[in-house]
Amino acid sequence: MSWTILKYERNTSQPKIKEALSLLVSRHFDYGLMNYCLSDKSETHTGFYIAVLETNRGMVTTCAVSIHDNELAEVPYVATKEMYENKGFCKILMAQVEEKLKELNVKKIVLHSKLINRLGVVWNSLGFSPMTESAEKLVQGKYKLVPFDDVILWQKVL
Repeated sequence: MSWTILKYERNTSQPKIKEALSLLVSRHFDYGLMNYCLSDKSETHTGFYIAVLETNRGMVTTCAVSIHDNELAEVPYVATKEMYENKGFCKILMAQVEEKLKELNVKKIVLHSKLINRLGVVWNSLGFSPMTESAEKLVQGKYKLVPFDDVILWQKVL
């Protein structure tokens, strides 16, 4: 098993990034917002990355990571191939991403989730907690987060 984090560049020809984006879009059915993420050049966004976990059978899980500054990284998308769900692969990838973000001195991760029941258990087990409404307003006032409808923001201090 191995993991990689790749910086997304416009018009990329990197096959691994293309495969990861395809998985993210297929699992979330939201090409418009994915395109928004990839084309955003806001002042509170310093880089967009794709993290990938692979086994000898290929890509298993991936996530998109937007680093806003050393205070905040946003994970708007996480996807695992259906046949690998509930086997701990997301947990492995997120642990690697967190370690990399700590090396970059990022202090907090915010991620989006539409499903509180099933995914709430997953995010809690990874040390995330739902953001309060006032904390969400503070973060959204300072940073240009991906504008999802009806999502719960989860946070974790690194």
